[in-house]
Amino acid sequence: MRKPVSKGTRFRILARDNYACQYCGGRPPEIVLVVDHIIPVKEGGTGDDDNLIAACQPCNQGKAAKRLESVAPNPTARKRIRKNRRDLIKAAALAREAEEALHELRQTVVNLWCSVRQTDDIETSTLHVMVRYARDYGVPMLGDWITKAATKFPYERDYKIGKYVSGIRRKMIEQGEIT
Repeated sequence: MRKPVSKGTRFRILARDNYACQYCGGRPPEIVLVVDHIIPVKEGGTGDDDNLIAACQPCNQGKAAKRLESVAPNPTARKRIRKNRRDLIKAAALAREAEEALHELRQTVVNLWCSVRQTDDIETSTLHVMVRYARDYGVPMLGDWITKAATKFPYERDYKIGKYVSGIRRKMIEQGEIT
């Protein structure tokens, strides 16, 4: 049985494809966009992001369950579609790399926080802010800030330490030490 494309996946693919049909270039509100399988499911195509593409309903229905190469109207269109597909595959690979890098940074921040605070978790809201600071200012600087805050408030909850870290950051910005 064919598994439907989830709403989250649908949104991610439409956003990645800049809310435009990748076959004809049409955009809402003139057209309704759907998510199409580049390699049809009946031919073994998967629901992975690199096999999905934004398409308007007429283009999707015209293509039906065929491969792109078999429905492209002329050599120029086939060439454009192949290039679009290569570009989309590259974009999907870059998105996966960015997601993996963010996951690694999140884990580094969790490990840093838990090491300094001598705990085994961090509140989610505090983690989001600390990851942003790590991305903007680097893990070493964040580590210094967390250490200062944890030293000042050794028994406080995460949000209090996070608030103090934000204060350290704000003061450094005001003094022109960071931007």
